[in-house]
Amino acid sequence: MALEKEKVGEKEFIKAYQKLKREYDNTIADKIVNGEVQIEVEEYFDALVGLDKDPAKKPENTEPILDLRQNRTILGYNGDGWCDVHPIVKDILQERKKL
Repeated sequence: MALEKEKVGEKEFIKAYQKLKREYDNTIADKIVNGEVQIEVEEYFDALVGLDKDPAKKPENTEPILDLRQNRTILGYNGDGWCDVHPIVKDILQERKKL
């Protein structure tokens, strides 16, 4: 049965936002390969903060940046190689006092 609403209410918005934020928060973690940490979570956070503060918004293709692009915490815009941190991930960074 489909809901017959013309607009999404604030309650539905907050619930969907919180769910999506949890999903993104769970994607930012240590990269473990064969039981060994390859990239620590702090390196991912440093890459995200660095991109947020970079006025050019064109990060180097380091392994952390490529991982973050793959899990969509970094989004490409305008087809010009311009990138930025996903808006919900920025909220996560602010909550963790990284920004």
